[in-house]
Amino acid sequence: MSRTYYTLVRHLPAVLLVLLVVSCVRPSRLWAGSVETLPQGVFRVRVRPTVIFFSHRFDRRGRAEPLTADLDNVVMDNTVFSDLAELERIYNMPDGTLNVGRSHLRTQVVIQAYPFALEYGVTDNLTVGLVVPYVHAHQRLTRLRLDPGNIGHNPGDGRISADDAAYLPLNHDKDPTTRHLDPLDRDDVRRILRDDFHYRWLDDSTTHGVGDIEVGAKYRFPAVDFWRSSLQLGLRAPTGKTVDPHDLLGLGLGSGAFGILLAVQQDFIPWDRLRFNLTLRYTANLPQRIYLRVPTRFDRPITDRDLAERVWRNIGDVFTLDTRVTFALLEFLIPHLRYAYVHKLRDEVFGVRGLSYESLEILTDGRSHLLEAGLTFTTVPWALREAFPVPFDVTLSYERAIAGSHRAIISNMVALNLAVYFKVF
Repeated sequence: MSRTYYTLVRHLPAVLLVLLVVSCVRPSRLWAGSVETLPQGVFRVRVRPTVIFFSHRFDRRGRAEPLTADLDNVVMDNTVFSDLAELERIYNMPDGTLNVGRSHLRTQVVIQAYPFALEYGVTDNLTVGLVVPYVHAHQRLTRLRLDPGNIGHNPGDGRISADDAAYLPLNHDKDPTTRHLDPLDRDDVRRILRDDFHYRWLDDSTTHGVGDIEVGAKYRFPAVDFWRSSLQLGLRAPTGKTVDPHDLLGLGLGSGAFGILLAVQQDFIPWDRLRFNLTLRYTANLPQRIYLRVPTRFDRPITDRDLAERVWRNIGDVFTLDTRVTFALLEFLIPHLRYAYVHKLRDEVFGVRGLSYESLEILTDGRSHLLEAGLTFTTVPWALREAFPVPFDVTLSYERAIAGSHRAIISNMVALNLAVYFKVF
């Protein structure tokens, strides 16, 4: 049963990887919210504990579906386990007659990210920075059940020879002297995945470590009336470990590819307490060599280990339109509202074995609409008047994906951002 159960779970790791890249270690977090740069000689240290949790994604039409939609409520016939087709030929059964059962698989993911950032004002108009994220990701099986099918283990008794198939139809009549067969259960299928497809045991999974590290610079142009503008340029290094292709529910901590980050910001400040911000971001992902299993169909992720190859992959570039309005109720209390539209282009995968590389490309061009609300407490105005000894900001925010398509994650994110300002020299 070597190819039977792999067709159920292949795209889940890819979805999780996209979420980690786009939502956890996103470079825009370093200078989010305005065009402002640090004064010359001033350091800023930031830490942003973030919790992201999700169990659903948007389908191609924008409707919610489980993360494991390709594996949930699926009849596992010969389109999932191809060896069943051979059994059907042996027993002269119509195509699609045999099945292992109907799978029921649901998961919930919780990601805790701790991006640490260090920024420095080279001049009043130029800031450089470094972001090092530490990520802890856990995926829990909330449902793992198998409705019985019409396949059972070959008991090896009677006159069945050793070279017969390992599995038999429950109503087989090849040898009437053999005992009654019991249908496969969920642990049988997990063993098939492990022993025949060489996956890790299907269970809860946890991973942690450093994600992709980013460095960058931000330049603020001279102000013109109510308008402020800035330009940001950065580089993402693939320091986070990627998804293990032999772990069906594995989680990755990075993209595995270098990225070039570019952003243009525009502020409109009609009143010193009111600020409108528009940010356009572009992330160019560079080609990478990565070892992947290549499924025969995009919606049948379970794949034989023989269909694995070190391929060239171009992760689709990401465009983001980000708008924010900030109003200072008091000089130390600043709420904000934010809307972002994220559009990721389609991945491209190339190999030399002639496998179904397109199955790794379909529905990778995700789109998301995000809403965020937050509140900032700051002591910076007091510190500038020398009325408070330590200048710092604390921001509490909540972000929710409100719409999307093509397997974009329906995420909920709660973040607490703490920034402290100081001079060393």
